Amino acid sequence: MKISKKILGALLALVMLVSVAVAAVPASAEGMTFTLGTVDCTAKGEVVVPLSVSNNAGFWGANIEVEYAEGLTFYSVEKANDFFLITNNAANNVLTLVIEGSSNDSLTKNFADDGAFVNITFTVDYVADKSYDVKFKQDSDRKCITNIDGEELFDTFSFVNGGVDCVEKTHKHQFINYISNNDATCLEDGTETAKCEGCDETHTRT
Repeated sequence: MKISKKILGALLALVMLVSVAVAAVPASAEGMTFTLGTVDCTAKGEVVVPLSVSNNAGFWGANIEVEYAEGLTFYSVEKANDFFLITNNAANNVLTLVIEGSSNDSLTKNFADDGAFVNITFTVDYVADKSYDVKFKQDSDRKCITNIDGEELFDTFSFVNGGVDCVEKTHKHQFINYISNNDATCLEDGTETAKCEGCDETHTRT
């Protein structure tokens, strides 16, 4: 009987050691990468910058701050799937995103797909050959990624910044609708001007 108690005591001690060791292992997301896309614009208007994840080990929620350059104006945020509910606030060129699981699937599991999960729309003050940064805010305490149990995943994942590149729109000008400038005189013929059908370029002819 004494031997049995010793064996039992040793087994209980071993179980306790294993339990402590397991509890000490942190939630890990090593290799996960969150990326803000880089997109082109060819004129004033709206652009959509996706926020995506790759090597996704699974997460349920996130608090993220995104900085965007002067020349970009925040317009809207849309979720790219039905898993998340997204709330946002934009001020002083910083967009704060609070992302939480809200679908039926999110009741039982983490989001584990790769690809875009948020789409951020900006309006652009177009300047040819100019780039506008869209990046994760440095030194932010809001890059918090959690799992379904509310545990914060350790910061072994990486963040890749993006932006908006304004590129020169290359096309053949089409001047069709010429309108008189009403500048004819007795000595000189008048002129007329047309605006390109595809851009703001104008052409004046006699």
